[in-house]
Amino acid sequence: MVSFFTPTIRQPIGRYQKNAYNDARLASVGIELINRMSSLQSNVVHQISKDDAEEKRFYRFLKNKRVSSGEMLHHICQLPASNIVGRSLLVIGDSSEISLKAQISHVSDAEKVGVLSDNKTAGFIIHDHLVLDADSGHALGLSDLMLWNRPVHKGPRQRSRDKRLWHQKETYCWQQSINHSQEILAEAKEILYVFDSGADIANLWAAAQGQDYDLLIRIQQHDRTLLNNELKLFAFLDELAVSGNYELPLSKLNRRNKSKGKEQNRKGRVADMEVRFAPVVLQLEAEEGLVEVPLYAIDAREKIATVPEGQDQIHWKLLTTRPVETFEQAMTFIGYYENRWQTEELNRTTKKKGFAIEETQLTTIEAIFKQTILSFEAAFRVMRLVISRDKETQQPTEEIFSHEEIECLAILNKKLEGKTEKQKNPWSKDQLAWAAWIIARLSGWKGYSSRTPAGPIRMKRGLDRFYIYFDAWNLFRPEEDVGDS
Repeated sequence: MVSFFTPTIRQPIGRYQKNAYNDARLASVGIELINRMSSLQSNVVHQISKDDAEEKRFYRFLKNKRVSSGEMLHHICQLPASNIVGRSLLVIGDSSEISLKAQISHVSDAEKVGVLSDNKTAGFIIHDHLVLDADSGHALGLSDLMLWNRPVHKGPRQRSRDKRLWHQKETYCWQQSINHSQEILAEAKEILYVFDSGADIANLWAAAQGQDYDLLIRIQQHDRTLLNNELKLFAFLDELAVSGNYELPLSKLNRRNKSKGKEQNRKGRVADMEVRFAPVVLQLEAEEGLVEVPLYAIDAREKIATVPEGQDQIHWKLLTTRPVETFEQAMTFIGYYENRWQTEELNRTTKKKGFAIEETQLTTIEAIFKQTILSFEAAFRVMRLVISRDKETQQPTEEIFSHEEIECLAILNKKLEGKTEKQKNPWSKDQLAWAAWIIARLSGWKGYSSRTPAGPIRMKRGLDRFYIYFDAWNLFRPEEDVGDS
């Protein structure tokens, strides 16, 4: 049982090389399984296997006790030094719940599965850190991925203060992931961790003081006490003068917000946003007692007079350890926070409409953990395409696609381009956005820049279709072409 709070810990092994698991055969199967999941965009073993023998081989790998989920976590949380050295990095953190409600009857060790936040639905928790280049916005990899089970809470909920030490609480996952990421990203020029309100924790702010990393976190709903100020934080922000305005395009929303337990129905609009900022010193009750933490507060809110009737006002209250002294700097940090959608979409891509982790057919929690880890690696490939689709500074196409795949993409590009300039692929072949344009077109996107761009679920659908074409192209092209590739 992975108990509360003991996440699956990474174990150093190298990158599925011959020494992985001290068994070259296991390493070979691991490499093949990851490649197959990434290329075929599926984690369903019988779908990605060439035949019955390979299907059995993949299942044996996932169930093999010598192949731990900790070793696999270490594998996918390794970034090449060239992606890190001297760079300014954003690390976007998020937590997500994986429901096994529909599959729990098939799990042989169901007593190890645990429950979600409702204390009854079977499932487990994931906490991931996605690394972006702060200047270009390119997705570079995962610096940490944690999985754990939450046991059923028995008896009435206690309203009294939780007296456990911080490292014994589930909220410690934020600090533990920072510690893991700092090891992986040690050669970076600077690192800013961007978290949502779940990380607005007194202990996390206190621990960040004097460290070689910075935090940018959305404030929770509860107010904060300021040093030498009669006003609390929220009232203080309300009284600040507006430093500038900007327009925020908002897309249409029609989905259920699980955290709020209600439907979100939002009409598309352009929000007129006001920006305020100021230095603050918070008085926080941390584990070591009352501490004074100097931070900078940023308030970005939609003008209430312009909010359509029946719609919620957009209002972000942010805190950061980095100085914010100008409107331009405040806008930079607001832009950094807006990158949070990428890790939210990464988690979404692993679920129902993406890699469907929650529909797994595996029968032990450890095997399900392993399948989940592999799904994240494949989902990251999808997210790289989504993030690159409109970037001026580009990652090379060959970082994701092989020479043969690029050759097939070029043939499809000719078929998918229209007659007018607006219907042509605007990117060059060596840019990842060129491939993203083709994959998006295969998903059903019409190719016009004025249309809503393809998101991760649609991009995955396009990849699914691409590999159908690619397999057919490989099957029927002349043998001499295959030999030359």
